[in-house]
Amino acid sequence: MNLENIPCFDNHAHSIDGSQTSITPFEFLKGYQALKDLREPASGDLRDPLFGGFSEDLIKDVQSTGVVYSTICHMARLFKCPATLESVIAERNKYVLEHGIQAYSEMLYKDGNLIGGVLETNNPIGTDVEDKIPDFQVFRLYSFDHSFFKLLEISDSYEELVGKYRNDVKLAFEDTHYTGIKCHLSEVFAHQDARTVYKQEAQAAFASGKALVRDDLKILYLALLTETMLLCRELDVPLHIHSGMTGHSTLLGEPGIAGQITCKKGDMFDGEPYALSLFLATPEFRNTKVVFLHAGYPWLRNISMMAAFYPNVYIDMSCALSWTALTAERTLEELMSYAPFTKIVVGSGQGGIPEKGWMAAKTARIALKNVLSRAVENGYMTEEHAVETAKNILYKNALRLHKNFNV
Repeated sequence: MNLENIPCFDNHAHSIDGSQTSITPFEFLKGYQALKDLREPASGDLRDPLFGGFSEDLIKDVQSTGVVYSTICHMARLFKCPATLESVIAERNKYVLEHGIQAYSEMLYKDGNLIGGVLETNNPIGTDVEDKIPDFQVFRLYSFDHSFFKLLEISDSYEELVGKYRNDVKLAFEDTHYTGIKCHLSEVFAHQDARTVYKQEAQAAFASGKALVRDDLKILYLALLTETMLLCRELDVPLHIHSGMTGHSTLLGEPGIAGQITCKKGDMFDGEPYALSLFLATPEFRNTKVVFLHAGYPWLRNISMMAAFYPNVYIDMSCALSWTALTAERTLEELMSYAPFTKIVVGSGQGGIPEKGWMAAKTARIALKNVLSRAVENGYMTEEHAVETAKNILYKNALRLHKNFNV
């Protein structure tokens, strides 16, 4: 079964750093484990998101992971060089210095047959490296969290906050580049905190919430999230929710949103997807499409069951499939165990360097080829079923989710 000619859509990525000329092995590894090179927090606050407890051992640990080894091996085949971190980075830098990061990204995306993707970016439309890649359709997510904190500062009542937010969202979606809204609930509070909050309760909590009294701030946040679920249904756009233990903020309790150091009180279960089940079961939310990013990793079976039983739940595989490189097939099998194959999409979680989007496409095709080939051999599906399933997961499901995406 050859899947190389089937295009791939990257459902979740961040901007490539267009200023790159050359990078060190350490800078390359930062793209895979959010390594931070500050030994002391500049602010004096140990919860400062810039502080990461840097050490030489940490570099060795990150280098010795499946996702890094698999990336090194694929890059070595691409550049026809030894499969060592130093060798592939040297070849990478040579290519970028000669041709530029734009051309390098284009080469990787063409090799990975990537035809579109969704960016989480603050850069103006048309300015990202991805925007300039030929035949690559770029879409964007509207940031719920940044908008919430920004508009809260300049609003004098809950009604004003909601009005400004709804106007801002509707204005954004007049541009066809916008395809969904992104929420970092588990990086600000926790999934288990989610509940519907309506106008009267939010009005009562507004003054103290604006003063950042945590419990009342949470009420305002959940009230606007309730509005967002209804607004997404109205606009027919999906809500993308950060989920699982991916990211230092969810796992370690660091603030996920810049400047909100006092807000987050972390727990490793904050991003558990099933904790949102009662919230999503709210009757008026049933027609709001919800995409769980990062496949809720490591709760793969939970999210597979949710996609099966909730008609509006979809699974994005970013920071799950390629990050579990040595067990990529098992990861895919867990996600496909119960979920409809029409509700799973490829994602990379890419940020800074273009290799991650490229590797997500590579890993997805390899895992799909092996998993689906076994299914055909075992008589669980026909070869036609398998090919159609591969097309659905690699790009057709994205066509259904993102209405402006076309092939």
